[in-house]
Amino acid sequence: MAVGPIGPVDPVTNLKGIDQTTRPQPSAVTDSINISPEARSVGDLYAATEIANNSPDVRADLVAEIKGKLQDSTYITASVIDRVADRIIDPSGI
Repeated sequence: MAVGPIGPVDPVTNLKGIDQTTRPQPSAVTDSINISPEARSVGDLYAATEIANNSPDVRADLVAEIKGKLQDSTYITASVIDRVADRIIDPSGI
């Protein structure tokens, strides 16, 4: 039994009859995305977390202000002591 030629192995040789290439036509539709309200709130939460993580743990300006007030003997009155005591007992009442 004799085996005859099968033909070219390269499939590109069958495309030699195509002389012209065509470019795709640009589409009039633009790309867009829709972000759900849940995704927006997650993004806002992430941004707030990043701001908090990059902020200093101690606000030096407030510490200096309080130190200055505590050094003033006229600042510490009975009403100030009562407010501080109330805030120590119930910190959510700030």
